[in-house]
Amino acid sequence: MRTLSRRTLLQSGLASAVVLGGHIPGFLRRALADERLSPSIHDSIVVAIQLAGGNDGLNTVVPYENDIYQRSRPTLALKKKDVIPLQQGVGIPARMKGVFDGLEQGSFAVIHAVGYSNPSGDHDRAMEIWQTAQPDNPHPETGWLGRAADHLVPSPKAGASPIPAASPSVFISEIATPLTVIGRASVCVKAADPASLTLDASFGFPAIGEGTSKFPSAACESLVSDAIAASLRTAERVAEASREDKPGNVSYPSTLFARRLEWLARLIRAELGTRIFCTEMGGSGPGSFDTHSLQANNHGELLGEFSDALAAFLADLARDRILERVIVYTYSEFGRTVRENGRRGTDHGSAAPIFLAGGGLRQSVVGEHPDLREMENGGVKHTVDFRQIYATILERRLGIPSQQVLSASFEPLPILV
Repeated sequence: MRTLSRRTLLQSGLASAVVLGGHIPGFLRRALADERLSPSIHDSIVVAIQLAGGNDGLNTVVPYENDIYQRSRPTLALKKKDVIPLQQGVGIPARMKGVFDGLEQGSFAVIHAVGYSNPSGDHDRAMEIWQTAQPDNPHPETGWLGRAADHLVPSPKAGASPIPAASPSVFISEIATPLTVIGRASVCVKAADPASLTLDASFGFPAIGEGTSKFPSAACESLVSDAIAASLRTAERVAEASREDKPGNVSYPSTLFARRLEWLARLIRAELGTRIFCTEMGGSGPGSFDTHSLQANNHGELLGEFSDALAAFLADLARDRILERVIVYTYSEFGRTVRENGRRGTDHGSAAPIFLAGGGLRQSVVGEHPDLREMENGGVKHTVDFRQIYATILERRLGIPSQQVLSASFEPLPILV
C-alpha cells in the first residue's frame, strides 16, 4: 500500500473528502455523541483577510506629494483631491472613507512597508511565504495560523485524548482552503455558505494509513478522530448560527466580500469556541489585485469594495460590544512596482502596507512611508518584517509564544494593548 503524504493529499483533493452530511465512521459517531460545545466568551479572535494578486501599496497608502510617485505614474498617480490625508503628504484614497472613519475611532490601523528580505515575485511562492511565515522552506506543509491552531487543541495521547470542544479555525470562501490555516493536529472547517460545509482534514504527520510511525497507531487514530469530531461539531454550529442569527441594524453592501464578512460576524456572535477565522477577496490564481493593465478604475473599485465591507463588519461587531475581542489583519503576496508599465498598470514589486482592524489598537499609523529612491524588485523596500506582525498577534491575542510557531524570534510591534 502506497503511503500518501499530507502534501499529496492536499494536491489530490483528498484532503477535503469529509463532507457534512456524508458517511461518518463509527468512531466519529461515538465521539460526536459527547456533550455539546461549551463556548467561551473571553477568548480573543483573529480574522485573516487574504487579498489575492498583489495589492498595489502605493495607491492604497498614497504618497500624493512625492515627486517620484507623481512622475513614475503619469496615469495612475492620485492627486491631493483624490485622497484623505493620514500623515504629511500621505493619505488613503477617498473611496476608502469607510475605514478612515474606523481609523479616527481607533479601530483601524496602517502599517507601512511590510515585507521580508529577498522577496519572491512569483504569485504562488510569494503567497506561500506569507501564509506559512517560512521564506527559507521550499516545501512548507503547514501555515502559521494552522500551527497556532495546533496549540489550541490537546496534544495527542495514546488511548483517550480529550475531544476539543470546537475546531480552532474556520475558512469562509469558495476557493481552496489556503495553507495559512493548515496545521498538523487541527482541522479547518471550510464554509462557502450555510448549505456547503466541508472539513479540510489535512494533517502534517507522514501519512494517514500505512507508515504513520510518528505516533503510536492508537494515538494517531485518536488525534485524527478527535480533530475531525470537533470540526464536525463546529460545522453543525455554523449551520445553526446561519439559521438562528437575527439581522441587526447594520447594513452591509451587496457584494460577495461583504456577504462573507456579514456571515463571519454571525459566527463570532454565535460563540462557537473557534478563535481563528480566515476569508479572502480577489479569488484564486493570480487574483483580481494583479493589476498589470488598466489599473486605475479596477483598483479603486476593489479598495472601495474592501473598505465598505470592512467598515460594516467593524460596526456590526461594535454594535454587540464584541469588537474589542477581535483583531483583523490583511495580507497580499507582494506590492507593485513604483513605476507604472506601458499598459497603464503596475507589475510585481516587493513590500507594501498592511491593515489591522479591531479592538485594542494603540496607534493608527505605524512607521513612515518608505523612501521611493530605495527600491527592490522595482518596488519599495520593507522596513517591517511581516513576522513581527504575526508575533504580535500570537503573543498579544492568541496567548501563544511566537517562537514556537515562527521557529525564530521576532520583535512584536507596540501596536496592540
